[in-house]
Amino acid sequence: MIITIRTLKGHKGDFLRFAEEVPWTFSQETPQIATELTPLMVEGRVTNTGRAMYVEGSLHIKVRMTCTRCLDDYEEVLSAAFTEEYVSKAKAAALAAEGDDEWPDGVPTYSGDELDLHQLLWDTVMLAVPMKTICDAECKGMCPSCGESLNQGHCNCTSHRTDPRLASLADLLKE
Repeated sequence: MIITIRTLKGHKGDFLRFAEEVPWTFSQETPQIATELTPLMVEGRVTNTGRAMYVEGSLHIKVRMTCTRCLDDYEEVLSAAFTEEYVSKAKAAALAAEGDDEWPDGVPTYSGDELDLHQLLWDTVMLAVPMKTICDAECKGMCPSCGESLNQGHCNCTSHRTDPRLASLADLLKE
């Protein structure tokens, strides 16, 4: 997503609002996301602080995810807020030459009249994806023996397998 900031340059305190639908495919890079159901909705504003362009906003996207317990697909809306400061490449080089510690080496930069928010949006969505995708807090998962989903009822497995490393502890329960 590219934001044109031509009207903000040289005008400290001015801001520009933006709202856009961004077609994006995260499912190719993220195994938890099975497919995207809506485009990425992004809204926010860019403010000229005098030293940098300050970007703040929020995003949301509806996706189909795969539950890590039962392997069923379910729908979820991922929402997150983001903030970032962008410095012009020329100013970043000057600050680095001066040894300014306020701006680390990895500070996002822009050149010309455009801010590229691609990496910021990507990072924000990736942080919004839960580490464990679970369809429901009450999800019972799958039977470890037959693989039947325990959410639909009990499976037909009758044998209870005891871990051989813990078999001697089972004898204590018999007493």
